[in-house]
Amino acid sequence: MLPDTRSCLLAGWFLLAPGAIILWQLRDPALAGPGIPQCATWWHACLAPRQAVWATERVDSDRAMTMATENISGTEWPLFGTVFYL
Repeated sequence: MLPDTRSCLLAGWFLLAPGAIILWQLRDPALAGPGIPQCATWWHACLAPRQAVWATERVDSDRAMTMATENISGTEWPLFGTVFYL
């Protein structure tokens, strides 16, 4: 049984799109010299509002105050993620 056209197009998209995106991003002159790559600016613009909402909700929830000190992943990883993001 042969796959239908839509399945082939969808599979082709997921096969070719990542390579095309990478090739497009490699054309950015900031990758080889001074400056901030366009993809970093785009990622920051997309993630910053969500990170701000998450951080505000996390602090307001006081969830970390009720966790045991043995719960490293519940207390330290959110902080590490935020610091690495910034």
